[in-house]
Formats: sequence, structure tokens, C-alpha cells
Amino acid sequence: MSRDTLRKSLNSMLASPGSDRTRSSACDLLPLPRNEVGGHNLATSGGPDPEPTGGFGVQIAPLPFLSALHKPMVSVASRPARRSTGFGEKSGVARDLGVALPVVLGTAGATWWLLGLPGSYLVVAVAMYLAIAGLILALIPSGAPGPGMGVANRVTLGRAALSVPLGALCLPLGPLPAEGYWWVIVLATVVMILDGADGRIARSTGTRTGFGARFDTEVDAALILALSVLVWAGGKVGAWCLLIGLMRYAFVAASRLWPVLGRELPESRRRKAVCVLQG
Repeated sequence: MSRDTLRKSLNSMLASPGSDRTRSSACDLLPLPRNEVGGHNLATSGGPDPEPTGGFGVQIAPLPFLSALHKPMVSVASRPARRSTGFGEKSGVARDLGVALPVVLGTAGATWWLLGLPGSYLVVAVAMYLAIAGLILALIPSGAPGPGMGVANRVTLGRAALSVPLGALCLPLGPLPAEGYWWVIVLATVVMILDGADGRIARSTGTRTGFGARFDTEVDAALILALSVLVWAGGKVGAWCLLIGLMRYAFVAASRLWPVLGRELPESRRRKAVCVLQG
């Protein structure tokens, strides 16, 4: 049989009823490699893939399942990492706050036992810490260096947890026993020593933030105010010592009237030394 006769026979078969089904079935049973359809090397031909043809110039319809196989595969490693949601960030901060709660309970419990304080002291200490935790959850910005609050802010949180029992001593105004003042000195010294750790960690890790600086400042100011109140309540000095603890808050109030006072201050070791001696 000549080549022209064979071509005419194939064309007549494909043009007859049911030819589409016959053609699809034949193609389904005969998987052809993508780069060699009808003798053509499609991978090296350049440009768009030509319509596949049979060896005798017969048009072959593209198969849907082969098109699906030719879709580019995306590896898992090339997928962009998911950004943490605000809820995930807040949950990390809440976890850090929960970890610091035992520090508050342990320090307040030791203070309660050493000084023989009433049970209401523990309630006041826990309430003060919960108020601080609520403010942190409300004010900490999203996108803070994590996980959670970040290493530097965790150190500041630990300082706040040690300062809360000292603040709770201020509510029942009155003199403390002699051992009580020594206990206050020990706790205050630990908090002040850790004051240089959080800033150094933030600078060394490149995680300094405005929130961290403000958090550190407010913990220092609250501690100095608590110490000032305890000294005044002991009756050894006059009410003038309260001015030491109120300086920070007077400065904030003045910055509302004169905005120039609210500008960011440059780094100064001398100013830090003055704050430590002030405490």
C-alpha cells in the first residue's frame, strides 16, 4: 500500500462518526513524550509549542490530562513564609506575661511571710500586676521583635515583676519593721542591677524599639516613686523626699505644655548614673 493511500484511509476513519472518541481513545492508550510528538523535538524548537501532529500530518487534539501534567510545580521551600497575625503576636506576649506571674507571686509571698503582712497585701500585689499586664497587652505595637515580647523586654518585665511587691507595700502607709527595710533594699538593688541588662541586650541584638525604651523608663520611675513613698512612710524624713519620685511625672506633665521637652534625648551614661543614685 502506498503512502498516499494509507493517508487517505486514516483521514476517512477520523472523519467518520465516533471519530473523536476513536481518536481520544487511541491517544489515551498511546502516551507520547512531550518533546517528541510526531517526530518533532518541541523542547528545542523555540517559541510556543506547535500543535502536535501524527507521523502522516494528521492533527491530534491536545489531551487535558497531559496539560495538567505540564503545569509548573511549586516547591514548598519556594513558598513565602506566613506572616504572623496580630493574634499570634498577642498570644506570645500574653504567654510571657503569664511566665512572669510566678515571679510576682513568689516575691510577694516572701515579702508577706518575712514582714508578717495581712493577706490583703497579696491581693493588692496581684491586682497591680494584672493592671500592668493589661496595659502592656493594649500598648505593645504589632511587629515588635519577638518571639513574644523579645529578650530585652522580657528582662524589663522581670524587673517590673520584682518591683510590684515593693509598690504594694506603699498602700498600707506606715513604718516597716527593720528587717522590712533590708528586704526592700535587696529587691531594689536587684532591680537596679538588671536595669543595665535590658538596654545592653537590645543594643547588641539590634532590637531597640520605642516601646522597649518607654517600658524601661516607666519601670524605673515607678520603682523610684515606690521607694520615695516607703522612705516617707517610715517617718525618718519629711514629705520633700516624695519630690524625688515625682520628678519623672512632673517632667511628663511639663512636656504637655512645652512639647520641646518631649523630644527624644540622646544617649547619656551620666544621666543614667544620676537616675541610679536617685534611687
